[in-house]
Amino acid sequence: MVEPATKPIGLLARIVGPAATPADTALTLAAMVLAVPLAAGAIMSAGTVDWRWWQWLLVLIVASDLGGGIVANALPSTKSWYHAPNGHDRRMLGFALLQVQLPALSLIIPEAMPMLAGLLGYIWLLGGVTILLAVPHRFRL
Repeated sequence: MVEPATKPIGLLARIVGPAATPADTALTLAAMVLAVPLAAGAIMSAGTVDWRWWQWLLVLIVASDLGGGIVANALPSTKSWYHAPNGHDRRMLGFALLQVQLPALSLIIPEAMPMLAGLLGYIWLLGGVTILLAVPHRFRL
């Protein structure tokens, strides 16, 4: 018997999960958009920032990515996608390893984030994922 072909899924579906509802996607995109003025306001309220345009662009892209990621990872569709008991643990760990925004930002724009803060953020993330992966699937939400 021939298995039916699986439908390829797009990048956004790979991030929030293929079962994401339009509301899940809208919430994620809204958080990405809202993170930009919030980050810009926080940076400007900290004092005079003499950055070049590309530095602003990079910081605000990272802020948008982090803002959307926080919301996406709280969604049921994302949790069921990444915490399914069918071997997604390697994908979750691989995805976490790729989250080098904070250390990269601290290298490229040191005045945006001290290197120690970038490294600690990355270590915290990897530690959290490692602890989560140690929990048996039956106890995960």
